[in-house]
Amino acid sequence: MALRRQGDYWYGETPTDVWEYFVWWTRNSCEPVKHWRQAVCECGSGVFELLMSAEEGFHERTCVECGAVHQMLREGARPRKSPEDAGPAVCICNHDEFEIVGVTAPFQGDLHSAKWFYLGLRCIHCGCLGCYDDWIPRYLDYKLYLAML
Repeated sequence: MALRRQGDYWYGETPTDVWEYFVWWTRNSCEPVKHWRQAVCECGSGVFELLMSAEEGFHERTCVECGAVHQMLREGARPRKSPEDAGPAVCICNHDEFEIVGVTAPFQGDLHSAKWFYLGLRCIHCGCLGCYDDWIPRYLDYKLYLAML
């Protein structure tokens, strides 16, 4: 594990470190994380720019390799128009290219559910990790929810 803390921030070298960060972050919770998945583009790349509005629940990733755009974590085929308050995710180092990881914590007694969802990012430039958004999707199958990443 390459997870390390420097000052107020956590850093890692791979998407697995984002998972380890959330394991550490929820270690004392009655609802610890159990499942995770990395976002990967159809071209095979795992590096994205992210446009988001936490207020509106809008998360759109753009592959830095091929330019493909994907609205994450929503059902239905019709894309939403980006909200007026949507803005790019930017790291503390002022770069905006990330590996994106979705992490879920289940309902107690149902390990296949997704009660909590955490959107984790790892900056590919400096390795800084963070939780950029979280919410309660109340999804009965974590695999189906994470597949929309």
